[in-house]
Amino acid sequence: MFVTFEETPTDIRRNAASLGLPIERWEAEGRWAFVDASADIEESSTVGSYDFNALVARVEHVVHQIGARRVSLDFFGAIFTRFSDIGIVRHELFRIASCLEALGVTSVLTAERAAEHDGVSWYGVEEFVLNNVIILRNVLRQERRRRTVEIVKFRGASHRRLRRSVAEFAPARLVIDTLSALERVATPRALLDFLISLGAVLRLREITALLTSAAGVHLTPALAPSVAVEIASLADVTILLRGFEHAAEIQRAIAVAQARGTAHEQSIRQVTIDGAGMHIGERLRGVSHILAADPLVEDPQWTTAPGRAQGPRTDE
Repeated sequence: MFVTFEETPTDIRRNAASLGLPIERWEAEGRWAFVDASADIEESSTVGSYDFNALVARVEHVVHQIGARRVSLDFFGAIFTRFSDIGIVRHELFRIASCLEALGVTSVLTAERAAEHDGVSWYGVEEFVLNNVIILRNVLRQERRRRTVEIVKFRGASHRRLRRSVAEFAPARLVIDTLSALERVATPRALLDFLISLGAVLRLREITALLTSAAGVHLTPALAPSVAVEIASLADVTILLRGFEHAAEIQRAIAVAQARGTAHEQSIRQVTIDGAGMHIGERLRGVSHILAADPLVEDPQWTTAPGRAQGPRTDE
């Protein structure tokens, strides 16, 4: 059952059809029914307060008539614009939620928000009355439109999709590839909060985690320095893998930046990857600042002295 407070059923049928949803066919089959409250809203604006008793009675009648299991109220905030007292808004919202719960239906109540990231709801009471709260955002950032979904509240169930998988599968190792992908769809603060929460879940179960991120360009420069340091401080072991150009070839270097609680190799070594896997080679020589943005590579065939250049060296 779909209760509409703003759009008419005719408009909703037409808009849904453009998305491939055959509402008219579902109505003919007795699987869908409208409760049109849009006219009631317009009438209440001229004669006084909105009559919730009449709405509740209509909802109950249609639910029993078609055996509805799901009820959507879109958007119920239009009702509460008639009331200036927040106490009344909370009371009436609780009454509607209690009615739907008593009917044994799954209900979705949509509402608007005053701002994308300032508070959860328009009136500040909706999230306390309802069992579940889901926020949909459509934000323009750096000339890119980003749509996100956030589960703020899910009463009576664990709503962390990853937390539940860890509890059910009970892994010994977990890999997230990559943090760079998460950085593209989340703010630095949200990414840090995610990693802190993830660490709490994994450490409790003694799970070894490997988290990868694209080197340099994608992740760290996009973060504020303090946030980047905080993310690095969460890891027990940090391994850097860097590609660089040397002798007309793309080569790779690997280094252990930190290994908390244990001694570790301090040198930067060459690493190769082939069909048999990854191979750690000898210590890199003739190079410096290899982990910096602009590595300095020295050609062993040439040396220079102050004021003049020398040709290739010859070894006796």
